[in-house]
Amino acid sequence: MKPATLLRPWLTLGAAFVLAPGCHETHEISPDAHVHELDAALDVDAPETSAPDAASADAPRDRSRDLELRLGSWTAERGRRAEFRLVGREGSLDALVVLRSVTTGTERFLLAGAMGASPSRLDWYIDRDGDGRFGPSDTASHALAPTAPPYSLTLSSEAAPGEPAPLPADRSDLVGTLRGFEVHEGVRFDLTVTEAVSGRTVALYRDEAMSGADAFALRLPRVLRPGVAYRVFLFIDLNDNGVYDPRGDHGSGLEGTATAAGLTFGHDHHTNRSWWE
Repeated sequence: MKPATLLRPWLTLGAAFVLAPGCHETHEISPDAHVHELDAALDVDAPETSAPDAASADAPRDRSRDLELRLGSWTAERGRRAEFRLVGREGSLDALVVLRSVTTGTERFLLAGAMGASPSRLDWYIDRDGDGRFGPSDTASHALAPTAPPYSLTLSSEAAPGEPAPLPADRSDLVGTLRGFEVHEGVRFDLTVTEAVSGRTVALYRDEAMSGADAFALRLPRVLRPGVAYRVFLFIDLNDNGVYDPRGDHGSGLEGTATAAGLTFGHDHHTNRSWWE
């Protein structure tokens, strides 16, 4: 196991709510139906980070450099993977968003601090052949980055000439192997990668309605700069509001410094334990 700082998962022990597959209603279950073993989730030699109380969870954060992306009626693309690349002024990759499958066609993404890198445009494509990379059969499009707050873009699924900016060869991948989410089949799963120092989001992975949740893998390619410390945070959106709520959602995270070989982590949701591999 690589040295890492394991962040204490935050969980409200009380009545839990699970979103049934294909449904937007909540169903109350008994408090002991799916309880995480918090003590087992921590390495005994890892420094603890206390869970925030209600006041600190609501403490104001500087949102002046956040970027919101919205899909503008992508219902015809349901079931297809989509990828969004925020591109810097010199063609560098500032942030990557991977949507495993378009589900509602009106998905929204918030990239914390993304405008602090002064991006010039957003490239995106719809992975029509499902091979996980851009190719001639895929649909690509582009938009200039907003120049004044509030920073927001509504994206069309229509094609525009040109290919998305290439992923940088001098960066490495984040790879995750996850298991134990079968109780949350059909619920939204979010994973974000942020720079530990600046808090700027460099990558986001989303599955709007988890399938095959007992065990799955994910890869965010070319998003890590070797030598830079990152925080990886994942959560299950039990209250279906699109953001992490420590009083109702299940979340877990860890920090580590990227190498040229990238970072690989594992997560077991039954114990709510994350680790570097």
